[in-house]
Amino acid sequence: MDRSFGILLHEHRAMMLAYAQTMLGQHSAMYAEDVVQEASLAAYNNLSNFDESKGSIGAWLRTIIRNRAIDKLRQAKARSYLDIDEFVQGVEEVYAMFDQQSMRSNWGDRVDILWECVNELKKPMQVVVRLFYINGFSLKEISAKVSASEMTVGQRLKRSRDLIRLCAERKLRAEAS
Repeated sequence: MDRSFGILLHEHRAMMLAYAQTMLGQHSAMYAEDVVQEASLAAYNNLSNFDESKGSIGAWLRTIIRNRAIDKLRQAKARSYLDIDEFVQGVEEVYAMFDQQSMRSNWGDRVDILWECVNELKKPMQVVVRLFYINGFSLKEISAKVSASEMTVGQRLKRSRDLIRLCAERKLRAEAS
């Protein structure tokens, strides 16, 4: 691996690992490092495919990690295909917001901000977020656990993501000033 690519990976490693851990949820301890390593190798082998006009290097690396993480989740049969799409959308929205902010904090601090925002949600929304993103439950499993329809659970999840994003943006603006 050439030196400049090694430096690039070093600069993005914390974000890559945080993103992989977020994507993998309860499976992160088993697979996060593997996903980052596989993604690093894939990025190196496909560096000529990176197009700066389509987004940042961080977004490109997240795409590679996302694809590797989805493969791991499917292999582990951890989520249905529908749940994976819902899950990926939520995670990517938040990490894309981090790309747009100029921040002094490290990726651990950024993830802490997300959990602070989750803790500010009303209890029913917190439960849905934790069951979906941490425990890896499907929408169907959550609906049975909280005695609500899958549609209601999906709406709570979407509303929670919107509130978490707004909260994180507010906290990041406060941190920047």
